[in-house]
Amino acid sequence: MVRGMRARPILAIPALLLGGCGLVLDLDPNTDAGQGGFDASAVDASDGHVDPPPDGGRCHGAADGTPCGGDRICLGGACVTSRCGDGWIDRAAGEECDGGEECDDTCEVFCDCPTVVRPCADPICVEGACDLEPRPDGTTCTRDGGDEGQCRSGRCASFYCGNGVVELDEECDDGNATAGDGCEPDCTFECFEDSDCGEVGDRCVDGSECLESVGPGGSTLRRCVAGPPIELGDCEVCLPDVGPFVPDEDGDGFPDDRRQACSGMPFDCDDGDATVYPGAPELCDGIDNDCDEEAEDPGMIGTVSCAADRDGDGWPGEGTTTTVMCGSCPPGTTVVRTDDSGSPIWDCWDEEPSVDPDADRVYPGQIGFFPVPYCDPATAGCSDPYDYDCDGDEEREDEREAARCDLLSLGGCRGGGWEDVPDCGDTGTFVSCVAGLLLCRAERESRQQACR
Repeated sequence: MVRGMRARPILAIPALLLGGCGLVLDLDPNTDAGQGGFDASAVDASDGHVDPPPDGGRCHGAADGTPCGGDRICLGGACVTSRCGDGWIDRAAGEECDGGEECDDTCEVFCDCPTVVRPCADPICVEGACDLEPRPDGTTCTRDGGDEGQCRSGRCASFYCGNGVVELDEECDDGNATAGDGCEPDCTFECFEDSDCGEVGDRCVDGSECLESVGPGGSTLRRCVAGPPIELGDCEVCLPDVGPFVPDEDGDGFPDDRRQACSGMPFDCDDGDATVYPGAPELCDGIDNDCDEEAEDPGMIGTVSCAADRDGDGWPGEGTTTTVMCGSCPPGTTVVRTDDSGSPIWDCWDEEPSVDPDADRVYPGQIGFFPVPYCDPATAGCSDPYDYDCDGDEEREDEREAARCDLLSLGGCRGGGWEDVPDCGDTGTFVSCVAGLLLCRAERESRQQACR
């Protein structure tokens, strides 16, 4: 040894020299530091030494996924090489998942998408869900009927589509590839008949209309536009999300004259109080109960008949009445109303909410229709389970019988009704006549008959 030079450790020691001493030194550079081995990547270039990882290969309490040198991360407290299948989703390595039924063996989310969906769109997997990716414009595609065409805005158009001239099997050609202008990018009309347009979402608009117009260069266009407002019935108003209805907030059978026009029907002068309506018994409360524009003197002596109102709908069930002198009905009771002959008008199904929570839907003057009975016919007192308005008769909402849908719709495609009008609550087949290009076809659907 030359004086002044320091001896360096010998890195390579044959295993035979150490075997006799019972010592085995693992110098495998692929051994994970977290498992007690040396990391070959830790060779110090300055002196050629193999430096052991800090803390014996541990990550000093670092969170899973923390980088700890090269492509290694902290996982379970150890510094290991990130790989698919280790249970950690390594976004930096492009992993979308790591384990589970929706994860494949390359740590990508598995998608079972169909091979071909549309001639101008390909199925792709986006974050585990199938989506459609439009093919570039100009890509060759196969049109209906087998002819070749080219993709335009995701649709398979003829090679001549977009030149402003209607040719071959084109329905229109306005010289552009704009959708929704009455001539679609594949040179087809947006619609032919009003029935092609469907609803527009506003229940106060009678669907949409198929409007024909003239486009650039005299080309014919057909597009869907909002239809005219619906015709309202007597006393009806309309809300976009509700549709036509007769406002009667207190359920006393009389509409509020502040919101709509009616003909031949008296108005409710207080639609927030079910005891106030035209012809109601006048109470000694200083309120115009009968809507005659005259409030009675609170000090006058008068009587009012009250009976139990178990469901709280403002109409008492038939039973014992109590006469109150110049006052209001006790809690749990309501005024007994009478008809023109002076006979009391009773609620035909006045049950406690614990017995029937929907009993308040049944009362004289109910205008709604319901597809289910309000009581079990086997129950005592249940005679007409669909008589929601208590008039002694079960009225069906729709009793139209199906008309024949003519094949040619030149005279208009009209009709609609039941093949066999079902009874209340029963399900039947309802036929609707739907117009096509020149034909009128019948569409059938299963419906349930609603009654009141």
